[in-house]
Amino acid sequence: MGGFAVEVLTSQRVMEIYPLVRQIVPGITLESWRRHAAVVLRDRSGNRGIALLRRAGQRFPCGMCAFHLDHDLRLGRTLTAEHGMVMTSFGTHEAFDALVQGVQDLAAERRCAVVRWLLPKAAVDPAELPRSALLWVPIADVGPLTPPDGAAPAR
Repeated sequence: MGGFAVEVLTSQRVMEIYPLVRQIVPGITLESWRRHAAVVLRDRSGNRGIALLRRAGQRFPCGMCAFHLDHDLRLGRTLTAEHGMVMTSFGTHEAFDALVQGVQDLAAERRCAVVRWLLPKAAVDPAELPRSALLWVPIADVGPLTPPDGAAPAR
C-alpha cells in the first residue's frame, strides 16, 4: 500500500486516535470517546471495528474509518465504511487510496462482496476525491456487481 499500513483498532491505540476522532466529531469528550471505543472493542466477531491508517515507520495513525458488516438484499454481505478521514500534510490522495485498499482487504478477509463508503455530503467535493473513493467498490474475487442505481461498479 505504498508506504502505509492499515490495522484494526486495539485497546492500546484508543488514546492515540482521539485527535483524529475529534476531526470527525469535534465536540466529543475524551470520556465519550473512550466509552464508544470500549463498546466497539467488546465486539470480537470482526463484524464491526475501526480501521486505522499509519504511514510506514510512523507510530501514530494518520487516518481512520469506522466499519460494520451488513447484508444487502441485492449485493449480499457488505462492509460499510463511514467516518473516513485522512489527516496528513502531504500525499493526501495516496493516503486515502491506502485507506480504501486496506478497507477492501478487511472486507475480503470477512468474505464481503462489496464495500459501501458513506461520506458526509458537505465534507468533500467529489472532484477532489481520488478514484478509489467511488461509492461502490466490489471485491476483486466476486465478479461484476451492479449497484441499485444501475451504474457500473468502480474498478
